[in-house]
Amino acid sequence: MMKFVNRLSIVVGLCIVAFSVNVLANESRGFFLGADAGYGKTKFQQDDFRINVRDNVSNLGLRAGYRLSPKHRAYIGYYHQSKIKDTGKVPVTFAGNLIDNVSVETKYRAHRVIAGYDFTPILAENIRGVLGVYGGYSFLRANTESNFFGNVFSLPSAFDGFMYGTKIGLLYEIAKVEVELGVKLEQIRYKTRDLKLNFNVGGTQTDVLSEDVRPIQTTGGVYLGFNFKF
Repeated sequence: MMKFVNRLSIVVGLCIVAFSVNVLANESRGFFLGADAGYGKTKFQQDDFRINVRDNVSNLGLRAGYRLSPKHRAYIGYYHQSKIKDTGKVPVTFAGNLIDNVSVETKYRAHRVIAGYDFTPILAENIRGVLGVYGGYSFLRANTESNFFGNVFSLPSAFDGFMYGTKIGLLYEIAKVEVELGVKLEQIRYKTRDLKLNFNVGGTQTDVLSEDVRPIQTTGGVYLGFNFKF
């Protein structure tokens, strides 16, 4: 009887050890939800169309991912960019003659869907490094307005294109919560769009501008993020 009890104790002990190891392994893997906010400088340019916008910009994002191991994780996310405003002058021509350089205000607003990968090596107790890359697709809405000949003409335009970026930072672990701080650098290359601008005078529509536009947006700045591990 004692031999049976001893053997049973050994089996139970091995099961407990195996279960503990499995629990520890699972703690290093699993799903997570997060959010982050960023602030930095952005440059929106297209040389042929004389677009060269430089402004401060902020981003807010939500993400969901999976920790593949203590050092590797993958995620998907959605980000919203704050509005960017720019005021410039556009040369207006008619029958080959320059009529005027018209003041134009343009407002840009973007939404992005991304997928990313982070490498998170241990640097110290509860502190990890973050080295990540990500890519995705951006949708930009540009609304251009101006006053000309007493009439208002506008040129709302939608752009879309692929984006890619990288980030580097630090991650601090507090139980199931992670706090992430770092810097990001990204670029978006929008597809070519044919932009046409016209106005009405006495019921007659006159084209004053027709250009192929392919803007590029480059953004760099700091970010602060929070993750909750499941």
